[in-house]
Amino acid sequence: MESGQGVEKTPLFAAVSVAQFVQVMVIGVVAGVFSWIFAEVLGMYVFRIASCSGDAFVCAASSQPATIVASLLAACMALFGLVKLQVFRPLLVVIAATLSLWGIVGELTTLPWYGSLGYTIFLYVAAYVTFMWIARIRMFWLVLLLSVVLVVGVRLIITA
Repeated sequence: MESGQGVEKTPLFAAVSVAQFVQVMVIGVVAGVFSWIFAEVLGMYVFRIASCSGDAFVCAASSQPATIVASLLAACMALFGLVKLQVFRPLLVVIAATLSLWGIVGELTTLPWYGSLGYTIFLYVAAYVTFMWIARIRMFWLVLLLSVVLVVGVRLIITA
């Protein structure tokens, strides 16, 4: 090795462009909208019908299974979008965002539909952007630690 040449260091953070950041925000909007729509449609037309008993026609609350299925469907859609954008660690971003917002649409049912939809979109955008930003760190153990702490914190706030 010649003198004056050093070992090239990799940066601590993976690069993200402004366009990629905005596209992740758009994916958060789309995931939030679809999660809300899926939860409403599945709650009305699939789980409510499946949980109704014959003669008495007593229907059980069907929002929880609908929001779970809706969250998983929205996560799958978001994962495809993040992979297409070549976001660093897309699966980790989707898993962390989905765990953070697990059942959030069901928690917002007391609001009018436009308020519930607005908060859902805002929370999805915030989650995807935040976890995408955290996932840029090249040290995987640190990303995992920060993600777990943030997911637990968000879940404690939501369930409180």
